[in-house]
Amino acid sequence: MFDREVVDTLPPGPELGRLLVTVDHTELDTADTLCWLRAHERQKAYQAAHEADLLAHFADLNSTLDPVEEDLHDRQVKGTPRLIQVGGDGTPTVHEFCLTELAATLKCSEGRARYLLADALDLHHRLPQTLTRMHQGALSGYRASLITRQSRCLPKPGAGQLEEELGATACRVGDKRLCDEVDRLLIDLDPERAARRAKDAAESRYVHVERDPDPAGDGNGVAFLNAKIDAFSAQAFDQALNTVAGMLKSLGVTGDHDVLRAQALGWLAN
Repeated sequence: MFDREVVDTLPPGPELGRLLVTVDHTELDTADTLCWLRAHERQKAYQAAHEADLLAHFADLNSTLDPVEEDLHDRQVKGTPRLIQVGGDGTPTVHEFCLTELAATLKCSEGRARYLLADALDLHHRLPQTLTRMHQGALSGYRASLITRQSRCLPKPGAGQLEEELGATACRVGDKRLCDEVDRLLIDLDPERAARRAKDAAESRYVHVERDPDPAGDGNGVAFLNAKIDAFSAQAFDQALNTVAGMLKSLGVTGDHDVLRAQALGWLAN
């Protein structure tokens, strides 16, 4: 028999994991199903924390060069393996080739492996309270990664202060609110860096228009539009495209939603 009180109060770990896999979900009512899902989310957060532990251990095992590599490095031989820092300030370096091995094991790109290893090292060496909340099942791995990646630009003491001020808010608010709160703390903790990032972002805006190449050389009447603009303007533009696309559809214009949005862009331009 499924006992909601037991499942809701059981901390994440091996015991909860064994209990969840023995449940026949087809026999659960609505309340039981929601209870099972709550427990499953706690267990996933716990598993993400243990994955971070394993990745940090992997980094420790790959934190040095062997004697031959050290000799080559000391003699500055071109192409010699290096120790690189993938995480934020205060995280240890790792052997650069370990990323290839990790990517092959996890069946992902080296870029993805680098991100995962960086997150794990940040959690262990810069954001220990965040890691603790994951172990407790209170904070998902995804939400923890939002914190690690946004705070990576801070020095280690700043990351600790951000974590302290963020507190349990990270477990209570939605994803967007969490990102906004971390952004606010980044500005408070390092206003000069925030100003530089805002300036760099503003100067990286652009709009590119390129004709669609036609192998026949006759032209096909379409073009590519690619842009990087202010987030608020992009959101407003997206809403305007949806509004005009809905108007066109109500007037009998045919085509799927993306086609109607493309036509709406031309309508707005004219």
